Amino acid sequence: MVRAIEGLSTVKLWVVYSSNRLFLLQFLRACFRKLQPLSHQPCDPETPPPASLISTTVYRAEAECSPVAEHSEAEIDHDDSREEKLVAELDALRQEVQRLQQANRDLYLSLATTAEHGDLIEAQLQQTNEQLQAEVEERKRAQATLKALIKAISKRKDDLEIVVQTIMEHGDVMDTQWSLKLTEINKIASLDALTEIANRRRFDEHLEYQWKQMTRERSPLALILCDIDRFKQFNDAYGHLAGDDCLQRVASALNHCVNRPSDLVARFGGEEFAAVLPQTDLEGAIRVAERMQRAIARLQIDHPQSLVSPFVTLSIGVACVMPASDLSSEELIHLADQHLYLAKQQGRNQIIAALAPSYPTVL
Repeated sequence: MVRAIEGLSTVKLWVVYSSNRLFLLQFLRACFRKLQPLSHQPCDPETPPPASLISTTVYRAEAECSPVAEHSEAEIDHDDSREEKLVAELDALRQEVQRLQQANRDLYLSLATTAEHGDLIEAQLQQTNEQLQAEVEERKRAQATLKALIKAISKRKDDLEIVVQTIMEHGDVMDTQWSLKLTEINKIASLDALTEIANRRRFDEHLEYQWKQMTRERSPLALILCDIDRFKQFNDAYGHLAGDDCLQRVASALNHCVNRPSDLVARFGGEEFAAVLPQTDLEGAIRVAERMQRAIARLQIDHPQSLVSPFVTLSIGVACVMPASDLSSEELIHLADQHLYLAKQQGRNQIIAALAPSYPTVL
């Protein structure tokens, strides 16, 4: 068989120059099959097989391999195409393997990090969980508070609607009642609690109003200031309750001495009283002052400590001016007070009156 193969190298076969490896392989297999009977015969290494046998064998192998070669070229093209596809798939698989290897390394790194820092992560998660629970509780409390507030607002809204409905149904009656209460409150605020006549606040308001009114009308305005003589000695002798009773009786008597709506008798302070007389000249004011003295004398209130009379008496100062825009009501009060002081200095129980700025007149 070795000689046959060596003999084949001397034959000019087109198979040797073929580039088709499959065809060459098939060709050689056919040759070996044809030469197989020779392997059972004794072979002399020095004696080559007959050339006719080799030619016959090559011819038969070529005849057997020719149709196979023609058929195999198509298969080889198909195999090349499959090989290209397989190479492409192999490259894709290789890339996928690399990606999976990288993901595996990342996962391993994550697991290693988690294993190293597991306690810290668990503590952080626990802290976060506690914070979330606290926020949930806080929101629950806020929600409960909001519900309570909404309930209270709803109740107050219902109450307010009832009040509004009541006002709409009984508005006129309520207006009348409120008007009466307001009048009563104003009256209380303007009255002296002990004597129940006008207090100092009411006196100041009325005097200021009448001053402006008389300025516009160019009419005279008179003021009477009177003081109970030796009233401190009366309190010392009879006590403060008797003194309060004396003040009440004197105030009532003085209040009945004026008749016009614009006239006002007020408690000026302590045991002092005042009377505002708009549109009244000095003579008219003196007549009112004399009427006051007679009214107090008729009361006959015992006053043994007085050096003037055994009964309570009054010292009176009267002033009358023509109001003007360049003057003030304080000047009228100051003038009447000066006259009252003169009445006390000159023996009490008397009236001193004057027109500003004339000299005082003693009555």
